[in-house]
Amino acid sequence: MTIEADASDNVGISRVSFYIDNEFRETKYSYPYEWIWDEKVFGLHSIKVIASDFDGNTASAEKTVCIIHI
Repeated sequence: MTIEADASDNVGISRVSFYIDNEFRETKYSYPYEWIWDEKVFGLHSIKVIASDFDGNTASAEKTVCIIHI
């Protein structure tokens, strides 16, 4: 599953970090801000993305997803 984040800022984005169930997984330093989650997991999981700008400001978004393998 590809997790994509769209981030912008007037001073520029320095990094975007991805978390699954509050556990750090990956940081991207340039666009496109995406990460491939390729684990075999089931059930409810929280996906959180934190974007940081070059001034040290951050913004985040979080979604809960339910994964079912058929």
